[in-house]
Amino acid sequence: QKEIIMKCKICNEAIFGHGHNAQPVANGRCCDTCQDIYVLPTRMDLALSESPAFQMLLTLVRGQTK
Repeated sequence: QKEIIMKCKICNEAIFGHGHNAQPVANGRCCDTCQDIYVLPTRMDLALSESPAFQMLLTLVRGQTK
């Protein structure tokens, strides 16, 4: 049986196992390293930037630093 080797859509290195969904950084699968370095931080930034509670906290913090 032939082993299917996937390449990471972000760094183009071989993926071991099933890889990870590379959205929103790229379409397709990504390796463990790119998941940790690029995909998860981007998802967190997007989630927090759309959170009303986080936006309120930012407003409060920015108001205290002036």
